Amino acid sequence: MTVITRIAPSPTGDLHIGTARTALFNWLWARHTAGQFLIRIEDTDQKRHADASLKTIIDGLAWLGLTADAAPVYQSHQQARHVDVAEKLYQSNHAYYCTCTADEVEAMRQQARESGGIPKYNGKCREAGHTTGVLRFKMPLTGQATLEDQVQGSITIENSQFDDFVLLRADGTPTYLLAVGVDDHDMDISHVIRGDDHINNTFKQIPLYQALSWNVPAFAHIPLIHGPDGHKFSKRHGAPSILHYRDQGFLAEAVFNYLLKLGWSHGDDEIISIDQAIHWFTLDHLNKAPARFDLEKLRFINAHYLRSLDLIDAMNHLKPFLEQTLNRAVTDRESQRIQMSLPHLAQRAETLIDLAVAALIYTDTPPQPSAEEMALLTADARQHMSNIAEKFQSVDSWNKETLTSLIKSYLAENALKMPELGKPLRIALTGRLNAPGIYDILETLGQTLTCQRLYKI
Repeated sequence: MTVITRIAPSPTGDLHIGTARTALFNWLWARHTAGQFLIRIEDTDQKRHADASLKTIIDGLAWLGLTADAAPVYQSHQQARHVDVAEKLYQSNHAYYCTCTADEVEAMRQQARESGGIPKYNGKCREAGHTTGVLRFKMPLTGQATLEDQVQGSITIENSQFDDFVLLRADGTPTYLLAVGVDDHDMDISHVIRGDDHINNTFKQIPLYQALSWNVPAFAHIPLIHGPDGHKFSKRHGAPSILHYRDQGFLAEAVFNYLLKLGWSHGDDEIISIDQAIHWFTLDHLNKAPARFDLEKLRFINAHYLRSLDLIDAMNHLKPFLEQTLNRAVTDRESQRIQMSLPHLAQRAETLIDLAVAALIYTDTPPQPSAEEMALLTADARQHMSNIAEKFQSVDSWNKETLTSLIKSYLAENALKMPELGKPLRIALTGRLNAPGIYDILETLGQTLTCQRLYKI
């Protein structure tokens, strides 16, 4: 059997963390088993459909590297097929028309609540023989149903807790439960990996498959993601779109790694490459308990990947953020300096935005010192800057060893401690007190630019 998985987002909002993680697990299971990963766009709600949302979904999946093995399927294009299946269910006596109004159905539910029962439609029209109205599926009335879930294990539920759900609305349009079941069958989906908030839907869809004599796919229901406060992860906990993290300077590989660890584990491994993830991923290592989203953990993982980039890749990732910060193009000369500085700048950064802000000191327009920093550039400090600039100008070999010896000699000659010289020197060279090590700064700026900046003080 070929494993075929799918992700089925609705283009009524952005691709958020939960859907992205579900897509990742589906993609990994398909890749691990040499199967196929498909995308289905559930766009039947045309009133809420947004082209912008569809674009963010497709772009978000592509950014994470979750490529599909076929063109996306659009659920709205399958409506005639959905209606045809509903008609077959009606003709085979597995469905019936119901003329009860929404108010009547709500009254049934309220009556059930008041009597301590399960609030549901009571089946009033099940044997009425109507030929118009909504089309309902006949759920089993007695007994139990058991789901052997790939993540949650064996789950048994009394059939009596479910009502006869609607297949077709009164206007003839198919409902979610019908459309999803038909599409999964027609796409030959072998494994449905989705959030555990769909467990009840699964218990409704399995009888649908059985009534049509279709093979029932394997189901794996993964726990939802919680925020740091233990409640369901929502907009109040962070960004609604996976692309927000891209725009905030996170690397796709880092977000991939973090989402993988958000509900799946492989021993004590924290940093897992894409190839390792494909090799190691199995459904039985998915956690049953909800995972908590932790932005600090994501930043930690991102910092690791940021420091692991080679200099050319790092510069290519950094350049758009730097140009956005500068509001201009980066010159070749600036690029060379900044690329040279990345090994030490990356040690102080967790995101590309952090890195872009840190790299400003090596541009042709470094930051302006704050009032507190300017206060450290006293008359004595300015004189020291001029004096040491003269010594820097006479250096024949501009390297850390030579510069270290020069500064040590200057400190001794002037009875200074390193902070007395180092603080104003950092500010004069970078516009910041909180900057990299002084020798990293000097080596990166080079002899000519170092002296130019010191003489301007």
